[in-house]
Amino acid sequence: MTSKEGLLFGTAGIPRSSKALTTQSGIERISVRSGWHGKKISDDYEDYLKFKPPSKAIHKACIDFGGSADDVKEKIDQLKEKEFEKVKVAWQGTRMHFLTESIYPDIASPERPRVMLLFSNPHPDSVEKGLFMSEKSSIGFWKILRDISCLDIKHNFCWDSNDSIQKTVSLLLNGRYGNCKSPLLFFDCLYQIPSRLPDYLKKLFIKSGDFDSYIHRPSLERIGKIINKFEIKTVLVFERETFDSIVAEPGASKCSREILRFSVKNANGNEEAFWKCIDKSKLRRIAALQGLNHSCTAIKVIDTRGKDWWKDEGQGHSVFSRVLEYSLKYAAETT
Repeated sequence: MTSKEGLLFGTAGIPRSSKALTTQSGIERISVRSGWHGKKISDDYEDYLKFKPPSKAIHKACIDFGGSADDVKEKIDQLKEKEFEKVKVAWQGTRMHFLTESIYPDIASPERPRVMLLFSNPHPDSVEKGLFMSEKSSIGFWKILRDISCLDIKHNFCWDSNDSIQKTVSLLLNGRYGNCKSPLLFFDCLYQIPSRLPDYLKKLFIKSGDFDSYIHRPSLERIGKIINKFEIKTVLVFERETFDSIVAEPGASKCSREILRFSVKNANGNEEAFWKCIDKSKLRRIAALQGLNHSCTAIKVIDTRGKDWWKDEGQGHSVFSRVLEYSLKYAAETT
């Protein structure tokens, strides 16, 4: 087996590529001078895997790309300056190791309705900082979440240090907000690999069908297992393509931004009227994931890029915040 390039890229001081030397056991050893977030690591692959993520919201993951591994290695190297900037990966044969994000509350509270907030894939900046939506352009998401009455979150979501990030993650993992009827929030991404935009993941593949085989179908299966494990009854989906995948209908959420905006404006504070519009447009429906052992409702909410758009007349609330509040109240009342 010939030597290959092991990739490790992203933060300042980290080499853009480093030699991967194959040992007798067949495991590639990645030679690097400095580790993630400035931590020193040795040349051994095993030591590299011992790197401690910045918080408990960040986890190690890997995907075996099999016969397409060389294609993915080449593509991710070509795209590391823009599409996958700050994404750090390491290779072990055909397996690509990387950091991803998820938050699954670890508390025993069968009374609290369990709701998944499902995003498309992690943003490299939030993975680096240690928390979902912690990049500068997305921090407003947490202030909107704090203002939703049924959650009753008292946390200020201000992060001036890693310790403050840790406190936020701890709050979410332990469900320390609201009461016994408040929704318990699970955060996850359909696709685990970070990138600047979700569509960039498709650029990793040369062969037709590889994205579906290695990324899309396994991701849907993984999300289904998580929904089963934690008995999640409601999933709020932010991105159009993610919603279409969850309900197994391409184009199901076409024009969803405009529909949601119209529904909020037309309802004028009347939640029943809002849901009537939503159901007519089929933006609330049963998830169609294979292997689910219970009924789970998928609701399309506005993507996070639109969180600050369109204010309610006379109310000052964004359409994004209204849709999120109505959806979380629905989850709390129907579970």
